[in-house]
Amino acid sequence: MNIGERLVELRKKNNYTQEQLAEFMKVTRQTISNWECGVTVPDLYQAMELANLYEIKIDDLVTEDKDDYNTIFHIVLFSISYDVTAFTYNTFFKDISFNSFENGIITINVPNNIIKSFLEKNYNDLITEKFKTYLDNLVSINYLVEGDFDGEEKED
Repeated sequence: MNIGERLVELRKKNNYTQEQLAEFMKVTRQTISNWECGVTVPDLYQAMELANLYEIKIDDLVTEDKDDYNTIFHIVLFSISYDVTAFTYNTFFKDISFNSFENGIITINVPNNIIKSFLEKNYNDLITEKFKTYLDNLVSINYLVEGDFDGEEKED
């Protein structure tokens, strides 16, 4: 079950129509539909509002499949965008992507070693804190440079 399916399930379980939920969330019915179809996802604040409305932990909005970890990743990035300058976000965060979450380690793809070093040195604690909001079993973060295999640079 992905986050969209989970949102449909929770809305129906609580006897809301898309229109009623949209009115409560102060968004359009189309926004609710887009969330439920997986076109978009709620931002961090909307996810917190939904969790409060349904009286569940925010973690319970997602399930344990890669699509949902990817959703968590995007919610975390959105949250980080409020904690750093636009320049920092566009330079160091905009081009990173979710890779995997296994055995408590989240792996994030980064475009190059400069960004990897910068994030590890300056933002690892912030990134870890944001992910721990959603992933109780997070142990560490691994930054994987695109094109690297097992942390070693590929030779041309």
